[in-house]
Amino acid sequence: GVGAVNSPMATAEFEPNNGYPGEPSEVHGNGFFASNPEIDVTNKIEVAYRYTVNQGKKSEHHIAVLLGKVIADGDGELSLAFTIPEAARVPSRNEVVFTPTHGNQLVVRHNVPRPAIEVEPSKVYNSDEIEVTVKGLPAAYILPGGSATLDGIRLPLPGYFGIRGDKPLTDASGSVTFVTFIPQGSSPGRSTLRLDHPNGSQVSRRIQVLSHRIVVSPGSAVPGQVIEVSSTDFGILNGRVLDSRQPTEISGDQDSYVGMDGIKLKKPDVNYPIGIDRRGAFSFELRLPVDGSTLNGGRIEIQITDALGRTGTGHVSLEEPEITIYPSDSHRGTAVTISGDGFPANHPKLEPKYMIEVDYSDIRVTTARTNETGSFQAEFIVPSDAQLDSANQIIVRVADLSVEVEAEHTVPDQYLSVEPGVVSTGSELMVRGAGFPAYAQVLVQVGHVWVVPPPKVFTDEYGNFDVSVVIPESILPGSHRIIAQVQGESYKTEVVVTP
Repeated sequence: GVGAVNSPMATAEFEPNNGYPGEPSEVHGNGFFASNPEIDVTNKIEVAYRYTVNQGKKSEHHIAVLLGKVIADGDGELSLAFTIPEAARVPSRNEVVFTPTHGNQLVVRHNVPRPAIEVEPSKVYNSDEIEVTVKGLPAAYILPGGSATLDGIRLPLPGYFGIRGDKPLTDASGSVTFVTFIPQGSSPGRSTLRLDHPNGSQVSRRIQVLSHRIVVSPGSAVPGQVIEVSSTDFGILNGRVLDSRQPTEISGDQDSYVGMDGIKLKKPDVNYPIGIDRRGAFSFELRLPVDGSTLNGGRIEIQITDALGRTGTGHVSLEEPEITIYPSDSHRGTAVTISGDGFPANHPKLEPKYMIEVDYSDIRVTTARTNETGSFQAEFIVPSDAQLDSANQIIVRVADLSVEVEAEHTVPDQYLSVEPGVVSTGSELMVRGAGFPAYAQVLVQVGHVWVVPPPKVFTDEYGNFDVSVVIPESILPGSHRIIAQVQGESYKTEVVVTP
């Protein structure tokens, strides 16, 4: 922040407003006498950092370090980037002194805070990794093994006792970041992470150790899907079994049950009772409900409470429905494959319940059943009344549920093609057409010769046709028109004929 100001006008602020030795900082000032080259006035300001030595003692004094010189602009403002002197003490109350060639001297306080520790994330489960950042330690200082604890339990540090990585080493500003993990069996609730400072003090930070984590597999599922919920150490705190006399269970009564986002689950979604052995191991199947709590997707929490009142939580991410069509561009009468994922699942041991309905421009073209993971695949034929050169909406619905996904399929314009594009006389040429009138006779002409062999060729119900013709020997080499005549209308393309 801004400290005492000795000038009636000038002020200065730091960004950030405090920091540790060796860290970068900036100062922004205003209200100084402005420089004006037109009248040959330059207000050069010398900026010095005065760090405190022997703070709080009779021998307290300051040592000045020149940060630089800067010229106030035409508005009397200045900015200066600097590094907090490494000789500054931690913690300490220091001063930054601005001495201008014009105007009064300005003195602004700058604080070096106490050593601090940050933990990310601050809410964790047993065995979770955490990233610990410590600031305000001596530069080039190696953290000793065992110097970090959580409620008195030593945290593993990289480089010690077989833990991978280099030993944590502070940088020039006295900062260090390392990764460790919450010891298995740490008690849920507010816990204190402490780090020993080389001066004999401790730096601490409070974190939240959450209730027991239970394993949910798979971690991503769909409504109606059967998932597995398990644990190998439920009820184990600080490495010991809380009740070693007998196993316990999740009974399914008012106080002991499996819940999802706070709502108790009943049969057929969960079968009670669920046994938990003395070592905290259990495993059971859970069928995700198909209702408003799951159909909107997102991440939901699964909670368990055993007969002893101990709790645990796990999470499952709900997939959102999506569809894929292939091809996305094809003519009337062509087969299109549609596949979907993320839809409500049908139980493999129960009668299928969830029906997929596929509409093409409001025409029901196919139906399907989802499998046990909410996926399906079906095929439909592009309707004969689909318009040429049109984009058509495909809607996939789950019967009797508010689940709907849309896609688009394009029907191209009418076309006539030949294969191959270069052919020799006496060879076969495949002529294909799509988008023509249905059940119409097709006549084919190569150059000046009609070449349609018997029997007669007609378009199908979708207006498509394929006909193989032989290039007459009388056709001269070169480029020739291929003409398809359908209901008196002529349609043209070209082919190159070789000897």
